[in-house]
Amino acid sequence: ETVGLYNECKCDFWSRRCEDTLGLGEACDYAAEYCCGDYRYEYDAGFETFNFLNSPQCYCDFYNYAENKFAHKLKPKALNVEKEFTSPCGPFKTYWLSKSVVEKKKS
Repeated sequence: ETVGLYNECKCDFWSRRCEDTLGLGEACDYAAEYCCGDYRYEYDAGFETFNFLNSPQCYCDFYNYAENKFAHKLKPKALNVEKEFTSPCGPFKTYWLSKSVVEKKKS
């Protein structure tokens, strides 16, 4: 299932709450969804994954912020899924790094 969420007004509203929340990271769940855009949740033969379609770096930033500031793991709010987001940090960095290296070699 894919969720289309980006909304600038809601992003502004929830990101301020994420920064101002006293010990609650749940506002960051909403902020990440409205600021970072689409993601997909897939469940196949016991394997669950989230794919961050629009901006994995944005999700990574919110993921790290919520975890470091509130010890909170981001959770999807738009889908009725009782799971935490998998870390959006990591694999995309390798992909984008290797892609930029390949493009530089072509030039």
